[in-house]
Amino acid sequence: MQNKPRIAVICAAHRGNSGMYSVDAAAQAYFSSRPCEFDIFVTQHQKDGPRFTHGDVRVLSDMDQLRDYSHIVYWGDFLNNPMYGQGDYARRDVMFGHSATVDEGYARWQALHACFDKVPGQRILSVGNNFQHNYQKPRHNFAPIFRKLEANFDLILPRDSFSVLNVARRFTFEGMSRVKAGMDCAFLLPPLPEAPREDMFTYFFGRSKLEEPERLVAMVEERTGLRGKAVPAWLRLDHRTAPEDFAASRRQLARSRFVLSDTYHFCINSFILGTPVIGLGRAEVAQNGTLGDFKKRVLFDMLGLQSLYCEAPADMSDNDFYGFIAKKAEAEIARDFNQPGRSALMRGMIDKFREDLDLAIFGAA
Repeated sequence: MQNKPRIAVICAAHRGNSGMYSVDAAAQAYFSSRPCEFDIFVTQHQKDGPRFTHGDVRVLSDMDQLRDYSHIVYWGDFLNNPMYGQGDYARRDVMFGHSATVDEGYARWQALHACFDKVPGQRILSVGNNFQHNYQKPRHNFAPIFRKLEANFDLILPRDSFSVLNVARRFTFEGMSRVKAGMDCAFLLPPLPEAPREDMFTYFFGRSKLEEPERLVAMVEERTGLRGKAVPAWLRLDHRTAPEDFAASRRQLARSRFVLSDTYHFCINSFILGTPVIGLGRAEVAQNGTLGDFKKRVLFDMLGLQSLYCEAPADMSDNDFYGFIAKKAEAEIARDFNQPGRSALMRGMIDKFREDLDLAIFGAA
């Protein structure tokens, strides 16, 4: 192996989701600032569409392509999660034309994300992955997958504390030490220079199926005296203008007094910029698929922001829920969201995440 690490960074495929674009951008920013050579790969791509990854991207179809790399880093999303492999990944593999059936797609996920033969001396990391699913359902048999994950990976840094426990309990006693607390990779995206806040809040709703969210915006405007401003096309960037459009969205978030959203990475991108967030979601007790609301509850909990995540009770009308949110926004603005104490915890966690990653790859913080 070379003294200077040569790193293969595996990212998730997507079709213009700004949240995933921010995860890719964080990879580009982090590895570009470190003493290494790196290439970005995806294992899936839409053959008749653009590839939304920062910088040049290669397509990984066989692990032999990575034999000469000193490190393999699976970067973000659900990449090493077998429930994702069996579900969303397998279906997308068929949709993108890589596999003929979902069974073939799942086999392909296993070969490229979990059950390959590790090259001696190579270090393999899983960074910022979600492992929140229930792996004990009778119809699943993921025990062999977790045995291979334990055998292959030198370090797993899941993106939340729930995932850490959920993975560690499926490893042997010795293997548990290779699972440590991480964060979502988007938290490594560099912040923007501080900008003056405007008399507005930014909103985006794309996940929790809220009824007539424009009513919520109007109620919050009335209560707070601030103007609500949407971010257009957060989930559908145009590949021709993606860098400029994403940068414009970030600037708007940085100028906002606060953010109102039901979308996971929209919240994270706001946190990075020091903008308070009131998060919304449906009450859930487990993660289902990749778009469920449970991951948002876990995110706010781990950041010590439980009081700013608002779940809609099943027995409450959306109109009453919106009224509750509007009152909360008014009260939080009056005390400036208690910003200093809340942001200090997050900054400390990001610093620790970066230091652990530096140590695992480069041997020093």
